[in-house]
Amino acid sequence: PEQSTAAALQAGRYTTAAVRTAIETTLTPLIGEGPHVTTIVGANVYLTDGTLTRVLATPGTREAVTRAIVDIPGPGLVYWADDLAARTATDDVQLQRARRSYVPGRSGDLMVLYEPYWIVRSNTGTTHGTPWDYDRRVPVWFAGAGIRPGRYWSEVSPTDIAPTLA
Repeated sequence: PEQSTAAALQAGRYTTAAVRTAIETTLTPLIGEGPHVTTIVGANVYLTDGTLTRVLATPGTREAVTRAIVDIPGPGLVYWADDLAARTATDDVQLQRARRSYVPGRSGDLMVLYEPYWIVRSNTGTTHGTPWDYDRRVPVWFAGAGIRPGRYWSEVSPTDIAPTLA
């Protein structure tokens, strides 16, 4: 028998509460009582004052938190603020993309990106901003006199539209 699309793709929904619980449960025995998480907005997890400093000062803690998050069905990648702020070259395409979204002082202490076809359960019904092609690719169509017919699959950005129209 054929599998359902969701089963074949391992799609689903998870909650930010699950991420918060994984972080709190992991950190409490390692660095003391919390709360350690102030809020989670989109992919950004904001820690309470001093928590990130204690995490970085306690060997193995960062890795333990990362493991606890990725063990939840749905979240697949965790990047810490120093990973995101770094300007060193990387072959990690998702890290390259995440770095473009990171704003020091405004973004979270860590960024949790979920697996393809997973979303965070919310009251709004959907989310945006994942690094996966199905969510970040937007078709751009040009038609009219002087426009050569064809399909072009190269990667472009919104900044390419104005020169194209010019």
